[in-house]
Amino acid sequence: MKKVVFKAMFYVLIVMLIHALMIYALGIRAEGWGSGILLEICITYIAPIALSYLICFLCLKKVDSRKLMIWIISSILSGLLLLITIKGTVDWKWGQSKYEYVNLVEFKFTDYYFEMVYFFPIHILVVQIIIISVFLKRWRAKKK
Repeated sequence: MKKVVFKAMFYVLIVMLIHALMIYALGIRAEGWGSGILLEICITYIAPIALSYLICFLCLKKVDSRKLMIWIISSILSGLLLLITIKGTVDWKWGQSKYEYVNLVEFKFTDYYFEMVYFFPIHILVVQIIIISVFLKRWRAKKK
């Protein structure tokens, strides 16, 4: 049981590390770290990380490597595609001669604040909820 717990932690950390490396490589920086943004990030990222851990733990406990690979690939790809989209929409607008600042929402936030503190974790949470609902449905169908 301990081995499964640590293995699940390891896989979740790998997915988080890949997302962090992509954020670093794209140059996405949420400004205003001194104004409580770290607490907000911790609060908003707890649910997606916990759900990711739960899915990984269930896949490892059921010894279902196919579903584990589906979870890893879908978690990484959906996050990376969203990060690339965020970078593209926040930094420039295509079809203009000059780069112009464009935000995903109409409110004025510091660069990448809304996208990285609220939008990205909610996206990851929705993807994880979809994955776990499909997996649970299939596992229940196998039981019957």
